[in-house]
Amino acid sequence: MHAFLLFGLLRTGDWQRTRCRTALSIEPAPAGFVGDEDLEPGERCVNALWATDDGVLLAAGALVSHGNDFAVWLGDSSDPSVGPNRQLRGAIPLALKLLVTFLATFDSPATRLRAVPPPPPPRKRLADPLGGALSASSAALEAIGFCEGSDDDLLVLDDREAPTQLTTLALDGERDAVRALRLLGARRDWPLRDNDRCRLVPEALSPDEVEAFRTADVQLSDGEDSVDGLPEQHAMLEGALAERALEIGARIARRAHRHDLVPAAAFLRRYDSGDAAGRAALGPHFDARPTVATAVVDLDPAAYEGGGYFVQSHPHCSSRRLVPFAADGRDACLHNAELIHGVATVCGIRSSLVVWYNRRDGAEKEDDDPDVLFAKAATPPGNSLFLHRAAAAGSANAHALLGTLADARGADSSAIEHWTAAARAGHASAADALADALESDVWRELADVDPFARRQV
Repeated sequence: MHAFLLFGLLRTGDWQRTRCRTALSIEPAPAGFVGDEDLEPGERCVNALWATDDGVLLAAGALVSHGNDFAVWLGDSSDPSVGPNRQLRGAIPLALKLLVTFLATFDSPATRLRAVPPPPPPRKRLADPLGGALSASSAALEAIGFCEGSDDDLLVLDDREAPTQLTTLALDGERDAVRALRLLGARRDWPLRDNDRCRLVPEALSPDEVEAFRTADVQLSDGEDSVDGLPEQHAMLEGALAERALEIGARIARRAHRHDLVPAAAFLRRYDSGDAAGRAALGPHFDARPTVATAVVDLDPAAYEGGGYFVQSHPHCSSRRLVPFAADGRDACLHNAELIHGVATVCGIRSSLVVWYNRRDGAEKEDDDPDVLFAKAATPPGNSLFLHRAAAAGSANAHALLGTLADARGADSSAIEHWTAAARAGHASAADALADALESDVWRELADVDPFARRQV
């Protein structure tokens, strides 16, 4: 679509008459570098940059908007004397700055960021310095986490690949990669991923059912919660109220087409920001076996502000999604138990109905999903075989736990190896452990990219 435009800009030769500081420099491109003739109707150039090295152009790029759609344009220098490795040295930090510009400026559910994949080079290179990429620009986009999209031949920022790739760049000294990670983690209005692991079930309860549970007279437990040690503030349901909750749980599972689930237990939970002896949040966690799925009903979303229930599909907090419950309290969210979830700090009072599910008899199956293996390993009495299998399958949680276990027995090198594997995937507590073990400011910054889990100072 627009891929040829930057190449046209680069061959104008105007850049050759503009000198810059020695060594690598990322600077605003001159006015008119992206002109009206380069834009389609409705498009606007938000930012145009170029990367130079001692006055030699390495790469150029732009962030272009069309309504709520944003695209990254990136192109290599057309100077035949500039090799691909040198081009890549300029293209990666340039692409990072364009990503940071978007993340720092545009944050609403309607905005989308994609990238235009550069065309193949005009001549075949004899060597392969870019690891199979067609150009330095395509390698740079891949290095910051863009991958092939499903439409229009455009690239999309992948919320699993981006944190891993950006962490690697941060450790290589790219400070804008840390900024991008922090901004990714701060975005809280991305839409919920509705899939087999997590599904929003609208109007799962009747208004009468919502009112019955919202006003139920129950005794909340103040025992120590296993997640954070704060008062539990929940009441396991019994008798007629429990039967009614389990009926609702079965209805939620049917509507979500989860015929492998059977409701096993239900409870009410309360969050109250005005109660010094209570709680206003619940940290990220997963539910232990034999629970295999969890349904949550936010009974009165209008009674509090901020925060709310979230799910997180990958280790890094950029995959965290707040569940968009309707204001009438009738919606339910059903998700797998091993999916990380919690409640961000609320202001006001939040009341919820929670149903835990077991696997229906005969529905148990062997599952090699890394998160499932980790959940099995971390549930007492646990199984170290599952833990090592989960780590081998790529579970950041398993690597983090193995690192902690190795540290406890004094195996420092093994602990650092496992913590590094977890932290590179965006695991904040593993990065925190590495910061202490290696006395590294970079790991400390990476551990602090999650605004829900900042270190207390």
